[in-house]
Parts: sequence; C-alpha cells; structure tokens
Amino acid sequence: MNQVQRFLCKLFAQIGSPRARQLHQLVNEGRLREAQLLSMPGPSAYRTSLDYRRDRLATDIIKKLRLPGDDALRERNSVLKFVENEQACALTNHRFRRYQRMLAGDILIPEEDRLWVEALVQWRVELKRLLGRIPLHLVPRFSGGSTLSDSGKLTTIPDKMSSRTTIYESCVDIWRNSVKFTPFDEKAEADLIVRANQFFTVPKNSEINRMCCMEASGALSLQLAVGEYLKARYELCTGHNLREAKPIHMELARQASITGHLATIDLSSASDMISRELVKAVLPTDWWLLLNSLRATHTEVWGAVVYNEKFSSMGNGFTFELETILFRTLMKVITNYDVRVFGDDIIIDSSSAPLALKVLEWAGFRINEKKSFCEGPFRESCGGDYFEGVSVRGHFLEEIPDAPQNWVALANGLHRVGLGRTAAWFFCVDQVPSDWRVFGPSFLGDTCFNDDEAKPIYLPG
Repeated sequence: MNQVQRFLCKLFAQIGSPRARQLHQLVNEGRLREAQLLSMPGPSAYRTSLDYRRDRLATDIIKKLRLPGDDALRERNSVLKFVENEQACALTNHRFRRYQRMLAGDILIPEEDRLWVEALVQWRVELKRLLGRIPLHLVPRFSGGSTLSDSGKLTTIPDKMSSRTTIYESCVDIWRNSVKFTPFDEKAEADLIVRANQFFTVPKNSEINRMCCMEASGALSLQLAVGEYLKARYELCTGHNLREAKPIHMELARQASITGHLATIDLSSASDMISRELVKAVLPTDWWLLLNSLRATHTEVWGAVVYNEKFSSMGNGFTFELETILFRTLMKVITNYDVRVFGDDIIIDSSSAPLALKVLEWAGFRINEKKSFCEGPFRESCGGDYFEGVSVRGHFLEEIPDAPQNWVALANGLHRVGLGRTAAWFFCVDQVPSDWRVFGPSFLGDTCFNDDEAKPIYLPG
C-alpha cells in the first residue's frame, strides 16, 4: 500500500493542478478513501480541455481503486441497489399495467395521460416494424461465461456439452425442440429444471460492485440465439452493426464536443430498470411470449428467492440487444434523426434531447446526470470522453498492484494518456526486477513497458 501512495504522490505532483495538489495532500496523509470521494466539477466549469484533462487524470486514477477491507461493503451496496431497482421497477409495472388497461378500453384515458398513451402506441408500431416475426427455430449458442451448470474453469463448450443441463420450466418445450437430434436430445431426460437464476457481482468501482445474474445453461443458450437474431434484425432495419458501433459512437461524441449538434445520454442500471410490464406493453404479443418464456422470473439473492419486477438482467443472453432496440425505437418516436444506440449509450440530436430525457424517465429509466451531456464542450460515449474534440479520458487503477505484470500495465496506462517517461512512470518501472524489464512499442501491449524511445534489438542469425 505504501508503494501505491508513493506512486500516486509522484503522479499528482507531475499533474500539478490545484485538484491534484489537494489529492496529493490527502493521499500523503493516508486518507485515500477521502480522496476517492472528493467530488470533481463538471466539464462546463473548465475553460480549456487541458485544465479539464489534468483534473480527470488525477481523479480517474483512484476512482475505481478497490481498497483492502471494502469487499463486504461493496457487496452489501450491490444488494441494496438490487432492492432499490426492484422497487423502482414495481412502480413502473403498476403504471404500465394501467396503460394497458387504457389501451384495452377497460378504463378511460385521463387527459393528463393521453400524450403518454399516444407515445406508447407509436413505440409499439416502431418495435413491430423493427422486430418482424419471431424466429421459427432457435439454434442454441454458447459463450465462455458461467452458468448454473458450469462455473469456475469448466466453462468451455465441451464442458457445457457434457454437463447436466439446467433449464427453466417455461422454456423446456423450446429447448427440447431446439436440440432435437443432437447430443443434448439424448440426455434430455436428465435436464434439471430450476426456478431461479443466481445473483452475483463483479468489480465495478470503489463503492459498489456490478450486478449480474447466472442463468440456467439451457435457457442461456436459447437467449444467446435470440440475441444474435435481434442483432441481425437491428442491422437490417437500421443499417447499424452493433459489433462495429463502439468506434462510431466515440467519433460522434468527439465531433459533438466540437459542434454541439448531438447529445450523449447515459442511463443508470439500465438493464435492471427494464420493467416486466413495460416490455409486455410494447412488444408484439408473439415476441412477448417468446422472450418471457426464456427469461428467469425469479432470482436467488443471498439465499432468498425473489420474484423479479425487472424483465431481465445482465447475464441474460438477449438483455443487451433488447435494451438497444427498446431505446432506439423509443427515440425514433420523438425524432427523425438517425439515432445511435449501443446498450444504454444513446446519441441523439441536441434539439430533441430535453424531450428524450423526459420520455426515458416516463418509461421508468434513470438518467445518469454525471454521464449525460446535452450542451457545453464535453461529450462521452462508449468509453470515449472528449472536451472540444480532445480526448480527456484518464487511466483507472482498479486494484493494488501486487505483481510485476500489474506495474507494467499501470506504466502502460500512463503511457497511453501521455504520461510516459515521467517520475510516476519510472516509479512503476522500478517496481519490476531489472532482469524482467523489457521495453517495446505499444502494439506489444502489456507484455513489455511501452516506450516510444525504446530501441529495437536485433538478434543474431
């Protein structure tokens, strides 16, 4: 830990901004937690990209650093966030059940709800046009992730083909039809029907872990098949390939930070805020029946099984594609601009942004105000942060370096943000035994210290 403090002090001294000096004092006194919680002004408070970039470099380096002894706190905060999101989804479910009754003619539409009901009808039209018909047959797909049947190191495709399949009762028939005449069909009688997926977390930042759910293996393979189908439909109808979207989003954010013609919108816990009744209200009936049969209706959290108010979570094989399609079609209700959506990263014309924020909140989503920008000199999307066209994203130190390769990665992170061959960079080099210090160009990645001044070594022969 002392090494990390010394490294940070050298880095803050190098940056030299007033904020960096403030952080330097806190870290030097061992008050690292206070330094992490020190708030930073928004981009509009800065005159130049250089001023903002210096403070971002100082802030980002410790923003996600997981301190020893805080694991239980981060896990507890994750569970509390899970409960909070479920409560919010319950309220949204109540509201959209009421909208469905209005559309069915069971109750009159109050004047104050008429505009929202019209928006809901238009949203359904956009979704129906994009989704088309449901696939007639699903070919199970596999990922490298864990499932209720496969965890730890046993998550390869051969592992998943040989383990006992877990499946939700609602999708048993679809599973059996999809694997007919395959090795899975031969052991179908041994399939284990489970009631719930399983809540778990992965590191996110210094305060909270990222919430995920481990799915039943059979259901997940069908979810992944649906996810691929939705990707194809999205590209066919919008011309946007989700596999190539990230660099496009970053470039649009860079341009928008100069011209201001686009707004970048980010949502908090977007996948966990897609409520069950919202999906039921907007999806065509056949799509609702298909997706609803493949999802987990319950989640096991800390030994308790809870009924989900959300529709699906991170870990479900089609959640990302579904949320992308939901946000894209909702934004098309309010603008003719060629909206760009990648998960919960939304890029829309600035003139439509105020209405977009209202519509998203109406649909039950929370705007991440710290990461949404509709005016001013800053935009961010898909990991690209730009101030008047200049990249200002820093480097994140996420865990205490405890091995040579960690110091190499940290030094290379400094190199990528323009702080190579500084006192902090050389400090990282000094933490690696001299016999292990290898320097080379950036394309070699973290296999060596990236150094533009490194001279090539030619081996004889």
